[in-house]
Amino acid sequence: MTENYEQSTEGTDKQTGIREAKRLVSELIPLYKRGWVLIGVAAMPYAKYVEAIENLDVISVATEHAEDWIKKQSRTLFDKLAEKGY
Repeated sequence: MTENYEQSTEGTDKQTGIREAKRLVSELIPLYKRGWVLIGVAAMPYAKYVEAIENLDVISVATEHAEDWIKKQSRTLFDKLAEKGY
């Protein structure tokens, strides 16, 4: 398992956000025993309101970056499999 928590450059309650993200992830980890899982968290309960009402990026851009990364990695994997004749 690999974890990567990045603290926002915005906002004021940064340590609480990191702590809550780790707590939420620890609750989700036992649900996924096999395979690959990508968990993205906007840990503070007011995150969706900040994004919707204040029109600030809380998690939408991270979601787009994750989707792009998954597509790129999938292409690389399938290209390598094709090279080997799979």
